[in-house]
Amino acid sequence: MNSKLQLQITTLFFLGTIYIFEQTNQLEVANLLDKIILQLNKSQQTTLYKINQSSETSTGQSNLLEITNLPRNFKSINLPYRQIKFGRLLSQIDYKEILALIDIFNNLDLPLLFSPYQPQINILSREIHLIYHSIKTPYYQNQLIQTYNNILNLNTIHLNFFTDASIKNLQSSNIKSGIGWICENDPSIYFNAAINPSPDSSRSELMATIPLLLAIPNNCHYNIY
Repeated sequence: MNSKLQLQITTLFFLGTIYIFEQTNQLEVANLLDKIILQLNKSQQTTLYKINQSSETSTGQSNLLEITNLPRNFKSINLPYRQIKFGRLLSQIDYKEILALIDIFNNLDLPLLFSPYQPQINILSREIHLIYHSIKTPYYQNQLIQTYNNILNLNTIHLNFFTDASIKNLQSSNIKSGIGWICENDPSIYFNAAINPSPDSSRSELMATIPLLLAIPNNCHYNIY
């Protein structure tokens, strides 16, 4: 629609929804008149109207024909349109105002269906909070969180784990230590990491249980070997 429309002012108001047939791509008057339906909410009642395109009056108003059901394949547009003229026998509206508002709305390039933004807040479990607090390396944080989720998905809460620790180059200045554990219930659930070198093997074995305890959900019963 290229021509500018003069929006007429009326004194009575309504709060409703404008429905447009979803296959309508053109906003020309001839194509759109029979594809606009108004939903009127008044006195806790909802009434549906269709514009009678053959009933335009000298004042630019068109009669509204009440319908019982909303046809299929209609999409709604919530526009800031609140004007309607009620009479004793007829309800009238200036459909050109609606077309102008739809044209403005379309040029704003906004989505037809409004869905109010619902912010989502993800509250982490205490176990995951503890992983973040205890483990400083992001790589191992993510690995333990994934392991925690994998354990949650098991169909049992009775678990068995085997831990191990290793020390290399004990007789040299280039000592290397590593820890690891694996779940007997599901061997795909495992963890391994390098730790600060220590000549004490007992300390390394103890260190292997710390990430394991962090990754086990609170409701599980487990044995560590």
